[in-house]
Amino acid sequence: MNTLITNKLFRALAILLLLTFSGGAIAKGECTYNAQGQVTTDTDVADGDWCTERDSMARKVSAYKFGLCTELPYANNFQSVCEFIYESDTALDLIAEKGVTSSVSGIGDIFLTQDKLFTHSVLLLDYRSATKGLAEFTEAQTGRTGTGTYCWSNGRSHEVTFKETRSTFSAECGTLEESNPQWNERSYHLFADADADPDVDTPALERNFPNWDGGWTNILLDSNLDAAAFTSSAPYDFDSTTNTKYWLAGRGIDSGRGITVTSSTSGLDIQFKVSYGVFMSYNNTGIWSMSPAGFDLNIALK
Repeated sequence: MNTLITNKLFRALAILLLLTFSGGAIAKGECTYNAQGQVTTDTDVADGDWCTERDSMARKVSAYKFGLCTELPYANNFQSVCEFIYESDTALDLIAEKGVTSSVSGIGDIFLTQDKLFTHSVLLLDYRSATKGLAEFTEAQTGRTGTGTYCWSNGRSHEVTFKETRSTFSAECGTLEESNPQWNERSYHLFADADADPDVDTPALERNFPNWDGGWTNILLDSNLDAAAFTSSAPYDFDSTTNTKYWLAGRGIDSGRGITVTSSTSGLDIQFKVSYGVFMSYNNTGIWSMSPAGFDLNIALK
């Protein structure tokens, strides 16, 4: 028997466990803060570095499929182990703002099998996503055109941002009154290899953590929903090209314990987590990039 659910909520929460880190190792990439919530990370680094900024304002992804699954979804099984509540050739924008609850528009009534345990969620996403960020520092920082203790995303794509050229920076800095965070976009045609040396950036077409928080998968797919492939010659780096069109993202529901839809279920509470959703890159020239990091979501029954 299928249960009809007509009430759908999309809720942004304040915590993000990033795709970028396995286990609980957020500390490696997290920016450092003082008791006042100001960033204290030393950004005066000649060779450049990055950290994840915890006070992300909003996150946006575009989904072609969104569903609940009975096991961790991969490229070779997600269409058979998942029931989809949204499935279309037209992407559905999912926009989460921290601390804001809003209804998801664009999804009609949905049917899910009653008394069935769903342990994971799945999203088939456009490989491009976006974020908004605003950070306060203890010391003045340099952005694309200004300087100040506040820095924010300025609406530029990560792909046209270069750390050697200030005019291309995707972060602006100034005063709080001057701040005007915009959507910064990034195209994920490659991931960093989760199994490689964490101090060496190695490109990969998937980034999976099957034993983390109920299981996570991040797999790049081509237009035929097959595993993406490199289209340039080895050796590969992050300038290599691929035929990526989609990002398949699987996440454990309630750390893999899952949910069971019953006849009394009236809706799904989709908890999209946005904090720590900004990669902030810097060197001794300034804050040169603010770009989308990973995301997490959880689903609860209403």
